Amino acid sequence: MLRVVICDDSADQLTKIHTACKEYFASHPKYRAEIITFDNPLLCLEKLSQTGGCDIALDSSVYTAAET
Repeated sequence: MLRVVICDDSADQLTKIHTACKEYFASHPKYRAEIITFDNPLLCLEKLSQTGGCDIALDSSVYTAAET
């Protein structure tokens, strides 16, 4: 299972990215993913250091670039 982390301090962007990820993985059932969201980068880093990291990390700069 892939571990996907989304970190953004904008609730709107966090929701958009989370929705896009859920839609992607729903349309690609051979990939299973745990999607975890954070609105604070320090809390994100702390959690990742405690749990062993992630496979994919996203923020709004990645999502915004993909929209264009």
